[in-house]
Amino acid sequence: MVSMVKIYNELVKEQIPADYNPATPAQVISDFIHLEHRIFTPYRTSALFIDKLRTNHCNSNFFKPQQSLLSPRKQYEVTQFTEYIHRSIQDHGYSQDLEFIIEYGSGKSYLSRSLISSGFKLICIEINPQRVSTAKKLDLLRHQSHKLGTGTENGRNNILYLTELQSPQSQAAIRHFVNANKKSNQTQFPKALIIGLDSCGEIVPNLIMDMFMDKDMKNLTQLDIVGCCFVPCCFHKVSQLRWFKGEELNSFQFANFAGTQDLRHLMIEGQDDVVKCYLNECGSDELEDLQEFSKWCFDRGKGVFSEFMILRDRLELLRHHGASHEPQLDVVFDFRISSRNIAITAFKPIK
Repeated sequence: MVSMVKIYNELVKEQIPADYNPATPAQVISDFIHLEHRIFTPYRTSALFIDKLRTNHCNSNFFKPQQSLLSPRKQYEVTQFTEYIHRSIQDHGYSQDLEFIIEYGSGKSYLSRSLISSGFKLICIEINPQRVSTAKKLDLLRHQSHKLGTGTENGRNNILYLTELQSPQSQAAIRHFVNANKKSNQTQFPKALIIGLDSCGEIVPNLIMDMFMDKDMKNLTQLDIVGCCFVPCCFHKVSQLRWFKGEELNSFQFANFAGTQDLRHLMIEGQDDVVKCYLNECGSDELEDLQEFSKWCFDRGKGVFSEFMILRDRLELLRHHGASHEPQLDVVFDFRISSRNIAITAFKPIK
């Protein structure tokens, strides 16, 4: 197994290779922003998804807003991610059997409310009590405006709000909610999906450890977790890798690369825009020094590398713990609208 920690630490302290003598700006961009230089070779097989980023254009049209209180960007994310969740459930064969969805970091629960109309029962986990309070108020307003009965398929009783998952009180609340809302002819634990939009820092690996690897969690919640679907964010808050472990992990930090991924959308727009961005930052009209441009792209490549390194770590964690279907990375948002646009998705096989 390639030591990604070693590669990362070497890359952090390494300056641009002394013998690097590019012929064109296009070569520099390919080498360091697309991670095609030889120093990335040990990781290249794990970074093939970058090719997908270059060619996959998401639908960037704004849909009809479902939540009048949302910003245009949030409207776009909620609608696009809702459609992606529906498609993933269907593609993996769970469209008839999936009953519950657990949203981690639900905030004001805009995403959960967009899924209620499809008949799912939602368990919203949000550590911020003020956001939970706001979410409940929005539920009440929506309930009143649409005149929904609380016992109907779309009613407020189909959402459970919690501030954490680990306490016996929360687990008891989940069991009560599940028993009250599962299908009446259900003899086995009902199936559930974990989701998260803008899942910050360590949330994704923590959930994988808790929900997929904890054998007691199924009995504690009386839910059969069959898959997960996350859009991670805040990579600079990640402090360690969970699968690619190494002795250097205690000092493993990504904070230095916060914000360096902002050129990723230029891979889609084209190399001319990368050059324009560089010229704008250095206040020049022409690209005169290819070596300086190389250093600039090299620094951006470090940030892209660190992000994909984290994503790869999460994929391997899923692959080896409970998700026999091949975990996948998908582009779910247009980067020009949403800077964090990659989803990690995995489902267990249907028995």
